[in-house]
Amino acid sequence: MKNAELRIGNVSIQTSSNTSSIASNGLVWTQTTPLGRCEARPIPFNPPILGQWLTLQNNNSDSFSSPHLQLTKFQVFGVPYMPPPPGPPSPSPPRPLPPSPKPPSPPTPSSPMPNISNLALGRPAYSSSVYLHPGACSPAKAVDGVTAPYTSVDVNNPPFFASNDGDLKPWFSVDLGNLSYISSVVIQNRCDGFDDRMKNAELRIGNVSIQTSSNTSSIASNGLVWTQTTPLGRCEARPIPFNPPILGQWLTLQNNNSDSFSSPHLQLTEFQVFGVPYMPPPPGPPSPSPPRPLPPSPKPPSPPTPSSPLM
Repeated sequence: MKNAELRIGNVSIQTSSNTSSIASNGLVWTQTTPLGRCEARPIPFNPPILGQWLTLQNNNSDSFSSPHLQLTKFQVFGVPYMPPPPGPPSPSPPRPLPPSPKPPSPPTPSSPMPNISNLALGRPAYSSSVYLHPGACSPAKAVDGVTAPYTSVDVNNPPFFASNDGDLKPWFSVDLGNLSYISSVVIQNRCDGFDDRMKNAELRIGNVSIQTSSNTSSIASNGLVWTQTTPLGRCEARPIPFNPPILGQWLTLQNNNSDSFSSPHLQLTEFQVFGVPYMPPPPGPPSPSPPRPLPPSPKPPSPPTPSSPLM
């Protein structure tokens, strides 16, 4: 794949007869660098792009390589478009007495599209142990945004997080900083080998802080949202979608590998959390002012006093 183009729009592209219509949808990305073997290349959009149809076209004009377009996976992260809600009804016309001008209707509030992003990027990350302590394989490596595949590593600066020897139930956690709606998590496995070490892993999301090995007993306080049932391939980026999204601040991934033939190390090239920060609902409208008190009724006239006869 070389010089590929990605387009997003509303024009339907279904058959080869639609090829001439591809350019009708907007060009949003052009490939400028090669994709590595099994690389999962993220293409972020900020602000998000509104559209229904996505097209990826290969423009490989290199006579030394085939122009085949080959994809292991094509993922699109976002939220369905929701039209803005209708504006509030216009207030009732004023009473004729006393006359007053009709107040203008308030403007219709707009509903901006949530900005889905990788909420874990650069956030504080923790683990039950660290291989090559204190920093070479630190948990920060799993939230540094580096997803490019690799086949060999610098032993003094590996591009992945790894737990230490002797840690039989290793875990990794990340603090998103505040409550967030989480729509998906992507777990990327180690790329240079030893990819069979993660087995029966569990992912949990909640609000209980998990920062040190002394918090291990609290991991189960956060909700279990995913259990690994199949192996992760070498360098595989495994997406875990949530529909509806899950609300939480802390995410923990714990390896439960009890296989005596493989090491229970937890190893992550990258740990991505896609979603939007939680926004509390706006306060309701203020209560209407109480009606003005009616003016006091006029005092009825006193009845006539009967005259007294003269003595």
